[in-house]
Amino acid sequence: MFIRQLLTASLAALLCGLTHGSYAQSEEEPAAATPVMSGTRYALDHIFFFSDGFAPEVAYTEQQGFRSWPFPNTHTGQGTTGRYIYFDNAYIEYLWIDDADAADANVQRANSDFNTRNNWRNDPTISPFGIGLRDLREGDTHAFDTSVYTAEWMEGDFELYPTESAPDSREPWVFFLPSQITANPREQFGGRAAQQLDHPNGARIVTAITLILPIGQEPSRTLRTLAADGLISIDHDDEHRIEIELDHGEQGQVSDMRSHGMPVILRY
Repeated sequence: MFIRQLLTASLAALLCGLTHGSYAQSEEEPAAATPVMSGTRYALDHIFFFSDGFAPEVAYTEQQGFRSWPFPNTHTGQGTTGRYIYFDNAYIEYLWIDDADAADANVQRANSDFNTRNNWRNDPTISPFGIGLRDLREGDTHAFDTSVYTAEWMEGDFELYPTESAPDSREPWVFFLPSQITANPREQFGGRAAQQLDHPNGARIVTAITLILPIGQEPSRTLRTLAADGLISIDHDDEHRIEIELDHGEQGQVSDMRSHGMPVILRY
């Protein structure tokens, strides 16, 4: 799910045979800081949705001018594998169940049933999403409770912190990542890896997130807190959906992924 763990697993393959200096940015031209997609307290690290096996939806996303990361990442002990679309300050993960037994054994640790969540195509009440967050004031008290989650793929290096709404499959699985494993992709990736952030359609920065809930569903305290903080907007329609604004929508383009199995609309 996460940048540094993914880079450790696959960046060497992408950079094989290259020297650091060949693609390093000139010291005379330091990059400007990448804006964080944030409210006043919380920032977006990534969004995932439960994909079909091996993420066939990625192909259509690429047809829309988005470049995908070339390597999948398996989460041992969680029962999932993911593929990725990175932007300068956040990313989208296409997550699928690769081991239903492992996912079932993981329910108590994750405080959520990923096999149930993966059934969203057959049960419209289920949210297909997860939202990974950074805490800009790590250690301060939240308006909601969190639990501690660890699994084998984290290799004992860190823990995740699902929020109190995590067991409710009608809402996204919202969780925090510790600061030591988060960073804006544009500032974290170097050399040829940074080319994966250069999308042919020109999209760069996540600037707004709207979470759509089914009509009549009241958001939890977790979601209300994120909305009050200014990180997300919440709206209602006849389905679960996330709308992602990129670069303040300056191109006036819309990619509606729903017809290709992805309950996401991208506006750029």
